[in-house]
Amino acid sequence: TAGLAVSELGNAWEGNAMLSYRLSGSMMALQFRPGFFYQSTDGSAAGGTYEYSAIGFTVFPVLRIYMLEDNAIKFFSNFSVGWGMINGKIKEGVNEVKFSGGNLGYMVGLGAEFCFFGGSHCMNIEGNFRFLDIERVTADSVSGTFDGTGGTIDAVQKDGEVELGSRDLGVNMSGIV
Repeated sequence: TAGLAVSELGNAWEGNAMLSYRLSGSMMALQFRPGFFYQSTDGSAAGGTYEYSAIGFTVFPVLRIYMLEDNAIKFFSNFSVGWGMINGKIKEGVNEVKFSGGNLGYMVGLGAEFCFFGGSHCMNIEGNFRFLDIERVTADSVSGTFDGTGGTIDAVQKDGEVELGSRDLGVNMSGIV
């Protein structure tokens, strides 16, 4: 078996949409922010070939508070509690496990909105930190035998938790978004 080549994992791609509604006469706005997450890596390690992939989505309703604003620029902060779900695959040689998991997470951030042409067109620049840790994933399907040698998964059965090094295998969707 190939062994988990975690050092070979690269960055993930993520796309988000945003639907926003500013409460009339208020410094608050509500947003609905769905997102899509994708990561895939394949190659070979000392023990053979491997293929890892993960596809997920997030749904974060956001409370945006405009702290300081005028007609041209608005400074704001974001606060959110949302949900993330991920489906993935680990394939090492002929052994394969497909897994899924989900969890609640939170997001906080700051930004600025620049408005042009009397406020009819605006552009956001923001930075948010999202904490979304899926501490354990469940095997949806398993083929082959994972025996724990060489850093591979050591315990997995359909509808059970995926174990690596006698610990639950988890996925982290945290970061700056």
